[in-house]
Amino acid sequence: MHAVEQLADNLLDNPEVVPVDRLSRRETRPGAARSFARHTTRDMLTIEQQVIGTALGSRDSGRAMVDNLAVDRELARTRTLLPNSRPWSGS
Repeated sequence: MHAVEQLADNLLDNPEVVPVDRLSRRETRPGAARSFARHTTRDMLTIEQQVIGTALGSRDSGRAMVDNLAVDRELARTRTLLPNSRPWSGS
C-alpha cells in the first residue's frame, strides 16, 4: 500500500497537476486523503478555457438555435432525466 501512495504522491507533486477541489489543510499533506480530491492538468485547463471562450464568443451568432417550445416538448417527453437534472426553460 505504501508504494501505491508514494506513486500517487509523486504524480500529485507534478507541477502540471492542478487540484480542482479546494483542499483542507489536512488534505495537503502526503497520503491517500489528498489523492481522493479531483485533479486535472494545466493542459486540460487551457483546452477547457479555449472551449468555453469559443462558446461564449459565439453566443449571439445565431448558430445552433433551437425553438424553446421544441426544447420544452422534448424535456417533457424524456423520462430519463431526473427532476433535479432538468435545465430551466427560457420560455
